[in-house]
Amino acid sequence: MVEPADPSPAARTIEIHAVDPFKFDPDKVDVHRGETVTFKVVNTGAVTHEFTVGDEEHQTEHEEEMKAMPANMAMPDEPTALTLKAGETKQLTLTFPKEGKVLYACHEAGHYAGGMKGTIAVS
Repeated sequence: MVEPADPSPAARTIEIHAVDPFKFDPDKVDVHRGETVTFKVVNTGAVTHEFTVGDEEHQTEHEEEMKAMPANMAMPDEPTALTLKAGETKQLTLTFPKEGKVLYACHEAGHYAGGMKGTIAVS
């Protein structure tokens, strides 16, 4: 549903803010099938946040993985996920080959359950 991509062909950059308490701004994004997009993720909060992109199944699996990790251990950045300390900005470039719905979420302790997620509508 989502694939990592080289940032050079990105059609556009979408800025997402991770904010306290437990939300993303914006929490909805529209992209076109086949579009390559760079997400510029800015943690404007005072705590660490994640930006993990994937379908509902991926988000559920990642939430369980994070719960099993020792406290205060951060996940390393991955092709479809970033960990951002307070005040940090990072970029993630992705391509969306199929129509449907993809989620972005934060899985730091309690954040996902607290509603820290957004939707990418691929049409």
